[in-house]
Amino acid sequence: LLGLGQLCLAEGMWDESSSLVDEIVTVAHRGGDRRSLQNAARLRAECDLQAGHPEEVPGYLIPVLDRADEEDMLVPWLRSLLAWAQAQLGEFTIAADTAKQAVGMARDREHQFILVDVLHIQAMVALQATCWKEAAAAIEEGLALAQSMPYPYAEGRLLHVYGRLHLAKGEAELAHTRLEAALAIFRR
Repeated sequence: LLGLGQLCLAEGMWDESSSLVDEIVTVAHRGGDRRSLQNAARLRAECDLQAGHPEEVPGYLIPVLDRADEEDMLVPWLRSLLAWAQAQLGEFTIAADTAKQAVGMARDREHQFILVDVLHIQAMVALQATCWKEAAAAIEEGLALAQSMPYPYAEGRLLHVYGRLHLAKGEAELAHTRLEAALAIFRR
């Protein structure tokens, strides 16, 4: 269910992904599976954020984080999603701090796969706060990691944010190059 939900999310089918989250939660509650509940919260947060509903995210993500063991693998990812919601709600200082914590946690645990996604979110938070240098640094680090794995979906997402960064800075030609590279990855 989780994999199908992630696929639906990646393909922009947010309603279908949200519906699958409900099924994951039902199954996870029956079995007392904390990791599945964390994954469901992660997937729901991504759906809500992509669909433009950041106000929903803290209400279910904070309780999941409160119940999590700080050593749980998904905690950095969940924290970064909370940072993304905070940034979309205009809480840029809090969002930057939350994103920085998430990146630090992922680095400390050497979770490279999660670190790439956390860096992507840190870049988006910095972009929303118009912190160009921080956004570019997170993107560059994330791209280097994504390309070394390889993790093309993350690479495409980071290139997309890079394109948005260039657009925000008035660099249309660079933006076009980055966005075309992202689109080529997504088409592939």
